Amino acid sequence: MSESIEKPKKKLIVKEIDLSKTWDLESQRDLIIQKLKKWRLYSENLLFKGFDASRIDLMKQHGTDSSEETIFCSTEEELTEDVGGMRMRSAINYAIRSESGSGAMAIYDKSKLIPEPIEFEYRLKDGFTFKDALLMIIILK
Repeated sequence: MSESIEKPKKKLIVKEIDLSKTWDLESQRDLIIQKLKKWRLYSENLLFKGFDASRIDLMKQHGTDSSEETIFCSTEEELTEDVGGMRMRSAINYAIRSESGSGAMAIYDKSKLIPEPIEFEYRLKDGFTFKDALLMIIILK
């Protein structure tokens, strides 16, 4: 008799970070990393995806805010990149420039994702869903 094994459900962590006292991408990145360390959620194996906070329910339900098979993310180092104003280079910039004016960042476990040939693009490793890879959501204020 074969039984299916279900993965234990993990509770998605949702936190807020107030960026009002920061002045540039570097200070914003430093504050985000400082908070992750304070909350004991920091790892060098994280990926950051900026998104419009109006899509948070979709993100919570599916682990991503789109139906694509890949996602675009920033590493910790890439959080401060904004070459030529390209929004996708920095997940922070992408989030704070969202259409609704309310940004958020999804934080993923990089070990469950594989980089694609296109810069900043990642797909899932076999056997994982975006919901599996999603560690937490930060709402940026």
